[in-house]
Amino acid sequence: MNRFIRAVIFWGVIGAFWGLKQIKIGVDPFENAWLEAGGKTTHVLSGQLRAFSFFSDAGQFGVTMAYAAFLSLMMALGPVKLSSKFWYLLGFVICIVGMGTSGSRGPVFVVFFGVITYLFMSRNYRILVPGISFIVVVFVFLKFTYIGNSNYQIYRIRTALDPNEASLLVRLSNQDKLRIYLKTRPFGSGIGTTDSWARRFYPKSYLVDLPTDSWFVKVWVENGVVGLSIYALSLSFVIVMAVVNIGKVKNPDSRQKLIALYGGFLGVVIASFGNPVFGQAPLGVLMYMSMTMLSNAESYDEPEQLPELT
Repeated sequence: MNRFIRAVIFWGVIGAFWGLKQIKIGVDPFENAWLEAGGKTTHVLSGQLRAFSFFSDAGQFGVTMAYAAFLSLMMALGPVKLSSKFWYLLGFVICIVGMGTSGSRGPVFVVFFGVITYLFMSRNYRILVPGISFIVVVFVFLKFTYIGNSNYQIYRIRTALDPNEASLLVRLSNQDKLRIYLKTRPFGSGIGTTDSWARRFYPKSYLVDLPTDSWFVKVWVENGVVGLSIYALSLSFVIVMAVVNIGKVKNPDSRQKLIALYGGFLGVVIASFGNPVFGQAPLGVLMYMSMTMLSNAESYDEPEQLPELT
């Protein structure tokens, strides 16, 4: 578990620096070729590049940065020595900056729900009220003010809380069309029949011009209401059992790390309602690894057994 968390933070920092390079210095020839091939339509908005680092797109990059930033923050708040707190906090700042360069709105929910999860699961009531108060202040700042709108990153994050935002309305309209299409298809259209796979293998399909824009919508369209229900029940089982298992862990260090993994996992699940990040690399792999560790949380509460000398 230690190696997993540190590896995520390390690669998060590397990814953040690469994203900053794209914004401050520019893209390399290979990245520019990808943009010219069609990536510009979603990654250059009003003349402003949305950094995507070495990830598949800005959405995946931003959510991964938020995930790494949240893990860094949780590790810094845990029972570690002062020098380690410094490095974890530095990793948090770097990943948050990287998240901002993505211009993506989904990452906000990773940090938001991750922090709320930590505040309630840590059982530290001394920080619960100040923590919730801080979250409320940030929410009011983003929702009810226009301060900082001249900064592109702040403006993009603020639009995540606007129910009348243009792209949100388009997504809702597309979902209405998909709902009509799926009325007679309880098992969906089939695996690989949406988004880029549809354009590649089913160019004349009705779904070619209807992007899912969400991991759960993608699961719904490809597997129908039956598949989506099974998938939702599976995730719900992990979410509930993780809380039960973490509650049995007594070791403070192990408990802190498990809460960090759980908060990050829950945040990515929420963010996947707006972006298909849960099923993409590298987050998909990280999420399933997290699910495995959370399902076996109690095993991390036992002292490590050293091999006997013979």
